[in-house]
Amino acid sequence: MKRRNFIAILTASIAFAGCFSQTTFAMTSNIITTSTAVAYEESISIQGDNYAIPGTLSIPTTYRKGDKLPVVLMLHGTGSQKDEAGDLYKTLATHLAKEGYASLRIDFAGTGDSPVDYKEYTLTSATNDANKAIEYLLNRPEFNTDRIGLIGFSQGGLIGQLVASENENIEAFVSWSGVSSPGEEAFKSFFDTYYEEAKLNGFAKVDFDWRSPLNFSLEWFKEIHSQSVLKDITKYEGKLLAIAGSADTVVNPIDSVNMINAATSKDAAFYLIKDADHTFNCFIPDAPQTQEVLDVTVSWFKNNL
Repeated sequence: MKRRNFIAILTASIAFAGCFSQTTFAMTSNIITTSTAVAYEESISIQGDNYAIPGTLSIPTTYRKGDKLPVVLMLHGTGSQKDEAGDLYKTLATHLAKEGYASLRIDFAGTGDSPVDYKEYTLTSATNDANKAIEYLLNRPEFNTDRIGLIGFSQGGLIGQLVASENENIEAFVSWSGVSSPGEEAFKSFFDTYYEEAKLNGFAKVDFDWRSPLNFSLEWFKEIHSQSVLKDITKYEGKLLAIAGSADTVVNPIDSVNMINAATSKDAAFYLIKDADHTFNCFIPDAPQTQEVLDVTVSWFKNNL
């Protein structure tokens, strides 16, 4: 029997209608201690199919040779980078390290330290990059290969579902503000504004108010249009937590509810953070919602990974 836990904090004003070959790895040796002195951070480069995948590996300072640590792979959202909005992933890595968990956060094609243009980014490329990162973790002696976790933010949550549904090494998966609606529903503004340009030129130059423009390939639009991730997630049998903010106007929180209802997980839960926006208010100094998403995530991994 599937367990469906709704551990959300709800008020009467919140309602959801109808809801309820062999791989080679290249690595640079650049180890530094974080300012919190709870983790060593190592800049790495994983050889992907067509380009290098940059990443930051965080290992608790309590690690001793011979230990086998649990480890969490972090997948960022649209146009973001491995540290995520407001350094949320960088902060999460520190919080996880305090509890004895390692983590790896990577840059998808065209973002952060990636050496290629964003035209290379598609659902397929991102899924491949994540799987390459998992292979990398499986080949590191520090990690317990039975305790690999995954977290995805926004479109990274969509990628995370695709990865978790196919990669049997994922023991526990957390989605933050994750996309699970079919086709382009969650990306309607992108399609309305840029799809015709992409069809004409093979890509579209997409503007953002918080970063420089990015070139979205026609293939990205096609793959988003044809995706049906709720069918894919039915193949995932691991543990699942979907976290959303009640004030998210970018991705409807109902996507998170639909995700856990579709999954054939051993243990699936939905957690709603009151008054949190898409990025959990991380740009508001000392916002309690930011601390809440970090605390809930770390606590859940401690109990499930």
